[in-house]
Amino acid sequence: MKADKKFPVTPGTELTLSCKAGHKLTGDKTVTCTKDTEFKYSVNGEEPKCVSCSPGTYKSDTMTTCQTCPSGKEPSTDKTACDECTAGHYKSAGMTTCKTCADKKVPNDNKSACDCTGFVITNGKVEPSGNVQENNAVTVSCVKPKRYVLFGEKVVTCRSAGGWSAKPTCRKCGKVLI
Repeated sequence: MKADKKFPVTPGTELTLSCKAGHKLTGDKTVTCTKDTEFKYSVNGEEPKCVSCSPGTYKSDTMTTCQTCPSGKEPSTDKTACDECTAGHYKSAGMTTCKTCADKKVPNDNKSACDCTGFVITNGKVEPSGNVQENNAVTVSCVKPKRYVLFGEKVVTCRSAGGWSAKPTCRKCGKVLI
């Protein structure tokens, strides 16, 4: 470690070191200037370094070591806190921990609730398309009403326990002889 010539220090000066958010300091927190540009380190004589926290860990400015995030959470983008849910998890307002979405459900874009994955029907059309919030519904119809007939519910709801309330199908019509 050498002093920056733009920041001169005199021999005997003690410097307290710290790292930017998301990094941890290895080695001495305090170093002493021995010459114009050299420093003395007491921990194994090794130069202090700022290292990034390993994946799945975080470090705030007030912490001395990187910490592992609890299950279902991951470090924030800047690695200074654990406040985001991992893939497949969500955390709605008032919750203190992330929860796993039920079967056939995925977290919404802001990970605050679970949505049902887009309803698909062969030879059919679904309005609205894409993922749907729980307790909301989609309307199902067949693409060629003269060739296909809808069997089952026309309105299907995303259930809070996971999945859809019904599984309608579009079946091909056969020839009818009179």
